[in-house]
Amino acid sequence: MDKQIVEIDYQDEDYLLQLKYPDMVFSKDTAVYYHFLSTILPFQLYMVLPEDSSTVIQTDYPVRVNYCNLSADEIMTVNSSMGYPIRVTSLERTVYDMMNDETANLEMIKEMLDEYADRDNRNKEQFIHYFGAFYDLNDHSEKEQFLTKHAGYRKPVKFSIN
Repeated sequence: MDKQIVEIDYQDEDYLLQLKYPDMVFSKDTAVYYHFLSTILPFQLYMVLPEDSSTVIQTDYPVRVNYCNLSADEIMTVNSSMGYPIRVTSLERTVYDMMNDETANLEMIKEMLDEYADRDNRNKEQFIHYFGAFYDLNDHSEKEQFLTKHAGYRKPVKFSIN
């Protein structure tokens, strides 16, 4: 059997988007993915552009753009899946955005909080800035307090069998 060399040309779409739109910052589910806070892949790209931006993002896949001004400490640079630098919201800003998104995947939020609780690079001051207090998310009762206070709009779903 003859061996065949196959060259695969992968493109880092997220990095290319970052180059095309340098003011853009990946956020919400996409930032959760890049922070390795969940194993659930986002269904679309979430990004932030400055409030005064007139940029329209054009891609071949679904994107959700939010226009707001982020401060320097709300943005960090991480490596894309192919090792290129991309800008994402900080860990704490990502958690804050997800907790305030009524459409966020609940399983992703659960994983995100569990992963965040075990991080050594948490910024307690930034967490307190967003949530008013620091919660030990590894402690069951403190996690329940946090969820009750900051995800109170999420009412339990009742299932019925017909």
